[in-house]
Amino acid sequence: MTLRVLPPNISIPLLEVSVHLGLPPTATYPGLNLWNCGLVADGADITKPENVVMRHTFTGTTDEAWFYAVSVSVEAKGVAAIQLMLECVQPIDQGNNSKVVECLRAFSEVLLDLGRILQRMHERCDPPVFYHRIRPFLAGSRGMEKAGLPRGVFYAEGDGRGSWRQYSGGSNAQSTLIQFLDIALGVKHLATGDRPGSKSSKTQTYLDEMRKYMPESHRRFLEHFSTIANVQQYATTCPASSDVHRAFDAAVDAMTAFRDIHIKIVARYIVRPSRAVSCELTSEHKNIATASSGASATRGELKGTGGTNLMAFLKQTRDETRRAKDAVPVC
Repeated sequence: MTLRVLPPNISIPLLEVSVHLGLPPTATYPGLNLWNCGLVADGADITKPENVVMRHTFTGTTDEAWFYAVSVSVEAKGVAAIQLMLECVQPIDQGNNSKVVECLRAFSEVLLDLGRILQRMHERCDPPVFYHRIRPFLAGSRGMEKAGLPRGVFYAEGDGRGSWRQYSGGSNAQSTLIQFLDIALGVKHLATGDRPGSKSSKTQTYLDEMRKYMPESHRRFLEHFSTIANVQQYATTCPASSDVHRAFDAAVDAMTAFRDIHIKIVARYIVRPSRAVSCELTSEHKNIATASSGASATRGELKGTGGTNLMAFLKQTRDETRRAKDAVPVC
């Protein structure tokens, strides 16, 4: 049975803490990953998931801890990518092509490392355990009509007071790092289903919406970086045969490869298990894991924990990443 009301003894402190942190009162990527980890020993390499200790999990399983630990290691490794792209801004302004190429090549290597870390997900996280036991806790309360939450969850505040609220579930789309990488490469995302050059039917894309689930300082950082990021514009105004242009294209290819890896993981951990479940269901009532996957796995309508049409969204973001190379040179 799906519970629709969050009692005051939980909702009141949760609402107060969320205001203090500037985050929605629900499970978010920062809360599940960034602020929920430690190391097995002082000085251990945090870019290796086996060295990461998760302080709290919903299920108490090694699978859930590993799922978060892989994300933590990706974030830690990604620090180098942030440093490189910040260092690249000034050489571009100075026309220092050799330094720009150096930064872009190192940036590409970091992106490839991120993919290698992500590919370790299978080592200690079993797909059925993730889909049936872990994913329900990440489902959120938005778009959960099939789970019995047509209005979301009621956050009771005592004496009959409170409000119905709907929030997206914890999602890697809430990662500041991933959105930083897109900004660095000039990747433009549209609402799912929109085509390049078309006028979006939404004033705000899903990824913009996910910034509300980031720490406020992270949101401000992304907003500032978007005003100074200049790699794509600079690289694509150089001849296609130039070292700068080639280094930029290689970086875009590395980011595209990272997204391809993510798509394969989603297929293994969500798409395939959901298809097995859809064959077994005989009741109209669905649990949260099934409901959060959408109406029909066989029709490609799987829902992500953030509420998107999962595979369509992931493939579109991958294709939009690839198109970052398509800017027309002016020289």
